[in-house]
Amino acid sequence: MKRLLTALFGLTACTCVGAEPALDQCRQRVIDYAYFWDHDDGAGFADLFTADATLTLGGNTFSGRDAIVERMMANGPVLRHLMSTVRVTAVDAGSARGVSYVTVYAAEPVADGLPSVDGFALLGEYHDTFVIDATGCRISERRLVPVMRQARAS
Repeated sequence: MKRLLTALFGLTACTCVGAEPALDQCRQRVIDYAYFWDHDDGAGFADLFTADATLTLGGNTFSGRDAIVERMMANGPVLRHLMSTVRVTAVDAGSARGVSYVTVYAAEPVADGLPSVDGFALLGEYHDTFVIDATGCRISERRLVPVMRQARAS
């Protein structure tokens, strides 16, 4: 059957030996992205990316670790990223692609007490390209694709 599908559609799947631990590390990078951003951990955040990585958010692309971390550390609302449906597949022994779902909550900081939210700020997908080498898995390209937004009262 696999041979027939390959012949008909040119479909192939990477069966890279030893790829699963690397793919698990790529999946962990997706989760760590949310945690490090939400907890203002610039060093941890920087380590998720290759030196020449790109991050595209809201039509703006940030290139290189320094620019990516600078964007993450910019003052703004209190954020919480909820990651789910993390799917990572090997392309070859040195790279993988992934798609994950994100729900973002945002609230303005307050001097005392908890910030208030009125629903989610964004539902979207992160589309990722990962590089896998002897040092592990790193994000080389990450692009946020908005899928839904909360309806606002008019």
